[in-house]
Amino acid sequence: MPRRPRPDEPSPPTTAPRRRRALILTREGARALDAAATSRLGIPGLLLMERASLEVARLVVERIERIVQIERIESPAWTRPSPARPILVVCGPGSNGGDGHAIARHLAVAERPVVVARVGAARAGTDAALMQAIVDRLAAAGSPLEVVGADPSTWPRRPSLVIDALLGTGLDRPVAGEFAQAIAAINRLDAPIVAVDLPSGLDADRGEVLGAAVQADLTITFAAAKPAMRFIPAQKLLGEVVVADLGLPPSLLREFASDSVLRPTGDSRATPRPPRGDRRSRGPDL
Repeated sequence: MPRRPRPDEPSPPTTAPRRRRALILTREGARALDAAATSRLGIPGLLLMERASLEVARLVVERIERIVQIERIESPAWTRPSPARPILVVCGPGSNGGDGHAIARHLAVAERPVVVARVGAARAGTDAALMQAIVDRLAAAGSPLEVVGADPSTWPRRPSLVIDALLGTGLDRPVAGEFAQAIAAINRLDAPIVAVDLPSGLDADRGEVLGAAVQADLTITFAAAKPAMRFIPAQKLLGEVVVADLGLPPSLLREFASDSVLRPTGDSRATPRPPRGDRRSRGPDL
């Protein structure tokens, strides 16, 4: 039988929070991983985009249903999409926007009303252009899906959810023009924000805001965490971070990713996120 401590005996020291190790994928590492998946395994980029978008759509639907049904009191901002309050997917012209168009398609097929806000046109012949064309055909066929332009005045005034697929990990210069305008508009909307791979405007490697950045409530990143996620100033823009599996062999992922230590949840050095009211009032000078 274990000895009972005396009343005046000091308590044993508490165990320090454990740090967890995670794979980190840089901007160039992510590009090299995609290229290797195609050249070595024969997996085309379009198939990777489809897998990524399916994972995001699945996680979003699961999150909506779980929070609405079980945690409604704790998370009053989350609500089921409806024609009056559709999901808004803001899509850029690159691969991140291609992911966004595919996510919108999966959500619409699942009968969740969706509005796609298209900021910039994809380059002809790219996977992103193909995903745009599919969405246009789906909208014309009568699915609960509408396509609008970059002007925020045409966006839903009260979306149930915002999915940020504007700019991805490839961003390496300050955002400006209609992209900065779109980021400011996203941050003003009174709805949960889900960032695809990384909040738009955040440098994937350095964790710096490139002129303006989306402040997400949930970031769904692909294959592995990104270097930006290690930096405290960037963490207030990420919200909760979930890593989505792209279905690639772990050995291939480890070849292009590095092993790093992420701070445990609750680490006292982490910077708290600002209140919702502060977040919504901030413009493009985040």
